[in-house]
Amino acid sequence: MRVRILFAPALLAAVVFACSSNLTTPDDNTGGSDGTNAGTKTDAGDGTGGSSNATDGGDRTDAGTKTDAGYGHASITFAFAGGDFTGNSVRICGSRPAPDETYECSPLLSCSCFNFNADGNLVDSTGALAVVTGLCPSADSPSANWSFDYGLFSAPDCGGTQLNDGTHNSVCYDSTDIATQAFPNQSTNVVLNPGLNTNHILCNATPFAEAAAAQD
Repeated sequence: MRVRILFAPALLAAVVFACSSNLTTPDDNTGGSDGTNAGTKTDAGDGTGGSSNATDGGDRTDAGTKTDAGYGHASITFAFAGGDFTGNSVRICGSRPAPDETYECSPLLSCSCFNFNADGNLVDSTGALAVVTGLCPSADSPSANWSFDYGLFSAPDCGGTQLNDGTHNSVCYDSTDIATQAFPNQSTNVVLNPGLNTNHILCNATPFAEAAAAQD
């Protein structure tokens, strides 16, 4: 029997505020610097440092790298709420219909595994905030929005038990879908703008602890 989790509006407001206040935005998020680069083209580009040949007017550093904001790329990080996610991990896959190839960005976030810190933010192998870079903004023509799906696991590096597989009563919803709960374990119609974006997801966390304990 599927358990439907209902979240009160007051809880949503508190959760979104908590996510926003806990999220640390990198000071200088260059494409492909510390985050996962989902693009098929390297951020180093094909131009020389300081060149004025970038067709979209994006800024290049002296080293020739193109920043996500300056070159029109989007980047994203994800903030989860609902409990202590220490020791858990999440597999995230994402995509949007491909824009014209001249945009030199990626319309795909290949399925990637991320570990959590205690605040529900995703971290990379160094413990820094994980940021996926090099993505196509929604406005890139022909314009289209993004979709993401989430697989939660009881151990780091997407090991252990998948907790939201329909048999463990765990479920997550995008912060925009709390009222209708129409898209469990997904974010749909997500608008990505050039520069850093943050997606907020709320999960019922009690079954996380129960499932993790069952693995001991």
